[in-house]
Amino acid sequence: MAVMLSLSAGEVMAQGKQKGGNKGQGSNQKGGKQGRSSFDPAQAEQRMLERYKERLEIKDEVEWKAIQPLLQRVLEARRVLESHGRGPTDRGPKASQGQRPGAAAGNTEGDVLHKAVDAKAAGAELNTALARYLEWRKTKQDDLLRAQADLRMVLTPRQEAIAVLADLL
Repeated sequence: MAVMLSLSAGEVMAQGKQKGGNKGQGSNQKGGKQGRSSFDPAQAEQRMLERYKERLEIKDEVEWKAIQPLLQRVLEARRVLESHGRGPTDRGPKASQGQRPGAAAGNTEGDVLHKAVDAKAAGAELNTALARYLEWRKTKQDDLLRAQADLRMVLTPRQEAIAVLADLL
């Protein structure tokens, strides 16, 4: 089944190129390197915010200017918490040499805990790394709860219900 899916994906990509190329979608036209993704995190975040704006039924720009930064704080707090305390994802040469994705140059609490577990560290070292990670996680959870409370204060009851269903609150 996996083989069939991969063959189907190849056919779809080939058909897209036959029908005039990718027209800027999923390819990087700079430097003549076609077929490479030109993912822009800022554009992706902007599209996501626009979807939340629509979902929360916000039509008034003044209202959006009040809600948007609070929404961004919630999303950033969640993103940090979900990163498990590791540094930014390293997709460079080290990642292909067996380095764990997400374990970047930063020496964050999650990275320290991962290293201690991987190294089968002694109990005291492991306990210290675990305690520091749990403290970090508690702090980040508190940050998320504060950001969610701030967002909740500016939402209408309907928007709050929508935000709950969208897993923002």
